[in-house]
Amino acid sequence: MTIAEHEISTTPTPHRWTVEDFLRAAEFGCFSDQRVELIDGKIIDMPPQKDAHAFAVSNLVHELMRVFPPPFWVKIQATLRLNDFAGPEPDVAVLSGPPSPPAAT
Repeated sequence: MTIAEHEISTTPTPHRWTVEDFLRAAEFGCFSDQRVELIDGKIIDMPPQKDAHAFAVSNLVHELMRVFPPPFWVKIQATLRLNDFAGPEPDVAVLSGPPSPPAAT
């Protein structure tokens, strides 16, 4: 195939990050001192948490742990892999089954 036969795009296209790319970049300190989340392959800046928010999350976690005893797992402000391109960090997530360590990469 020659260059003339191959359609060359002149329109810039955004790069979609995968959760793996995002977590690897975070491990290397690319997002130090930043609150960011990966949503649909895009890195989103998140606002700082205020005291009232932290208080509400703490109370919610306490109640959820009471309502959802083991084998449920109340995951607190941690990356939740939804698919290859989404790894938000919800304030709280209730997951079924005991926590398991991430697979080694």
